[in-house]
Amino acid sequence: QTPEVQKAEVEIPVRKNLNETVFFLPALKTNQDGETILEFTMNEALTTWKFQTFAHTTDMKFHLDTKSLVTSKDLMVFPSGPRFFRESDRISLPAKVQNMSKASITASVDLKIYDALSGREVTSIFTQEEIKRSIEIEAERSKVVHWELSIPKGIEAIKYTISAKSGSHTDGEENSALILPNRKLVTESLAISIPASDTKKVTIPSIDRINTSTTADPHLYQVSITSNPSWLAVQSLPYLMEYPYKCTEQIFSRYFANRLGAYI
Repeated sequence: QTPEVQKAEVEIPVRKNLNETVFFLPALKTNQDGETILEFTMNEALTTWKFQTFAHTTDMKFHLDTKSLVTSKDLMVFPSGPRFFRESDRISLPAKVQNMSKASITASVDLKIYDALSGREVTSIFTQEEIKRSIEIEAERSKVVHWELSIPKGIEAIKYTISAKSGSHTDGEENSALILPNRKLVTESLAISIPASDTKKVTIPSIDRINTSTTADPHLYQVSITSNPSWLAVQSLPYLMEYPYKCTEQIFSRYFANRLGAYI
């Protein structure tokens, strides 16, 4: 087979527009039988939709009708991933593969994971097991497949695609999820006072001396210099004035900040 033919066989159309509401322009057309025709493109979610129509005349006669629409395929994939992951988690990612045809099939199911920011494939970073699965599904039945994932550090968001193929029947769905850090940012401050026209040598203590935690990881060193420390107090006035709560303490803080600002 040529590379073009192999590429055509490998690529499976993936459903991405999974919005729960379908928007379209109500461009109405009528045929010779007096029927009204609506033409629009459905979203790609495979589910049951509620379709409502409302019609009225110039003398305020009206009619409201509600129908159900079902979008489906002979072979369908329904991933069940979480809204977000957390670094260092170990999870099982499931997906239901449904056979809507009248005959048993053998389906090949595949998982691909991409870094949402860079677009590079990172499937091998999340799992070391065999990605492609071959399952047999009876007619009008479904089966669930699982992938064991280890969530790495350093990736902020992912897009993952789960696709299935059986003969000429294919389906795939793309979802995205954030990866939240499992660490908290702790700030350690050190105040240094240097008199005018003076030189002072300061040794910044190491992270081991500041924090005895064995899991601490240095993130950022920042030096802030001001010639007049009173300016730091002035910079805090907007915070005191705009504090959102109305307890007695904060009412006094707002009064004090406004009086001090007026005096300055």
